[in-house]
Amino acid sequence: MGLWRCQAPECSEDRHGRLIFDFVSDKPVCPKCHRTNTATAPERIIKLECIHYDPPSGDVRGGMRRGKNEWACQPGKPWKGGHATGDATAVTCPKCKATLIARQGVEAMGGEAVVPDEADFEVEVDAAKGVLKEVLKGV
Repeated sequence: MGLWRCQAPECSEDRHGRLIFDFVSDKPVCPKCHRTNTATAPERIIKLECIHYDPPSGDVRGGMRRGKNEWACQPGKPWKGGHATGDATAVTCPKCKATLIARQGVEAMGGEAVVPDEADFEVEVDAAKGVLKEVLKGV
């Protein structure tokens, strides 16, 4: 499975006019417009690197804010390589984008957090422990 972005104007869901529609697929074929890369329009579908969200920790060393060194999509697990950013608007990982902390990070930066339908989640409640748990579906 790969992470792809369709840059066809009719597919974009970005309210700021950026040509952004991200999707996960085995092949670079947009599920909305069904375009693929061709010799005449190679820029329409681009492969994305998976960039995770590393939320701020409040730790300030050397004048720089530092992240928690854990991805939003895998809280409590230490970061073990890969790409991550503290800029929630630059995140491409669908699971990270679906988390509350990433959506709050996007909104804090003046953006609009949009969660794709396939990253929607249900909440399970463990009444005995008094715990809520987000369960991602479709991602």
